[in-house]
Amino acid sequence: MRTAQSMRVLIVAKTHMQRHACVGGISLDPDRSLRLMQAHCSPQPGDTRYEVGDLWQLECDTPGEIRPPHFEDVHVLKARKIGEEVQMKRFLLERISPGVVLSTRRSRASCASPITGMATSTT
Repeated sequence: MRTAQSMRVLIVAKTHMQRHACVGGISLDPDRSLRLMQAHCSPQPGDTRYEVGDLWQLECDTPGEIRPPHFEDVHVLKARKIGEEVQMKRFLLERISPGVVLSTRRSRASCASPITGMATSTT
């Protein structure tokens, strides 16, 4: 049985795809790239309340089966907005280097650059 994790997340990207939105974030403790999915495994709705620069307190679970290229998927079970990061570029550059994989554990790994969203290899 998987257990939910509580984490603070900075939203760093939002891309609209037809009726849905792909939302990318970085957990702040520890640093880890995330793609925020709904609790029932689907992308966020197009009118999602997540905005780039928002800080959220999330309760997340990881999917039972992780499929490439989305090693960073998490299911959001609960969400509460806790603030905004107004100097996001500086904040990110102080924490990470562009193109660096934040975690290499395949079960909960990030395989995307949190700044560019480009996939990287963790082999």
